[in-house]
Amino acid sequence: MVQETRFSLLSETVSAVQQRLDDHASTMEMISRRLEALDNNFKGLQVVFEERLPARRQHEDSVPQPGNNQETEVAYTFDAGPNAVMIARDRKAASLLLQRLLFHFPPNADTDLNSYIIGDKSILQDAGIKGKEDVDALPPPSEIKDNIPSHKFRGDVSYFICTRPGRGPVLLSDKSQALLNPETGLPK
Repeated sequence: MVQETRFSLLSETVSAVQQRLDDHASTMEMISRRLEALDNNFKGLQVVFEERLPARRQHEDSVPQPGNNQETEVAYTFDAGPNAVMIARDRKAASLLLQRLLFHFPPNADTDLNSYIIGDKSILQDAGIKGKEDVDALPPPSEIKDNIPSHKFRGDVSYFICTRPGRGPVLLSDKSQALLNPETGLPK
């Protein structure tokens, strides 16, 4: 009798664990599909950057070569996650970069341009973009040859953050204005 009760309890426990695993299997499968889609989107973005932007060069390679009048307009890298960070040499290069990015990665039809471009929106004016209709009307970038089809990755980018360099480090006379605790170095 005791053995049957233990077997019954063990059987019920195993059944409960199996049910929980079955309940979470669809969630795990959905997470796996989303991670795979994110990885594919990231790889697509990286391919476009590698095709369209000059590769980062080591310091020795950045020395101008005789007869080479080209200057680097945009540099790119990736942060600790899947986020591309691009730095333009000047405002004109930044607006041309934004035009190319918006051409290849336009927002979804239901996305507001103000939530798609975050931060310094004045770059939109420099790029000649007043609304989503201007994004949709962007011509293919000049570097795309006629025989290369231009593919758009609509909705594959969540948003762009546009910013300008700040004024740099500032020595604060009022320590209460500091964002870090001076004793621990940790955020307040």
